[in-house]
Amino acid sequence: KMTATEEKLYAKADEILSSITTDTMSISQKAYEIYNYAYSNIDYTGTSDKSDWENEAYRGMMELNGDCFTYFSVCKILLHRIGVETMDVQRSGGSAAHYWLMVNLGTGWYHFDATRRKEYFDGFMATDAEIADYTNKVGDNFYTYDKTGYPATPVEEFKID
Repeated sequence: KMTATEEKLYAKADEILSSITTDTMSISQKAYEIYNYAYSNIDYTGTSDKSDWENEAYRGMMELNGDCFTYFSVCKILLHRIGVETMDVQRSGGSAAHYWLMVNLGTGWYHFDATRRKEYFDGFMATDAEIADYTNKVGDNFYTYDKTGYPATPVEEFKID
């Protein structure tokens, strides 16, 4: 089990951010690069240590493999390091747990899930309607969650500025 100190976690996150973002990018451009980094670089293995998201973020950044909790954790630390507010979301029901984030880049809260899956879904700044459509398509309560305490997303599709 890999143990991350805050110093090691932040150093690794900042190293990744310096390789995928620039100071001239908007916050939405940086968030999109974080999404692409996680989606493209983390191999889906179906396993992770779900006892501590910070340790899993560090392990995920170092080993580049895991499951939805790994993608969730890596994205969460990278988004936090660029100053983005996030909310943790977990599936209700279904055959297995699923984790993702809601994020606010200044235009309202959207779903953010870089997890690779068998049936492709663009989980960058997805609306409630988009996750509902995906859930109806693939079943298994994929994006079913207790909406208590979570804001509704804007109806309009997110645009990167």
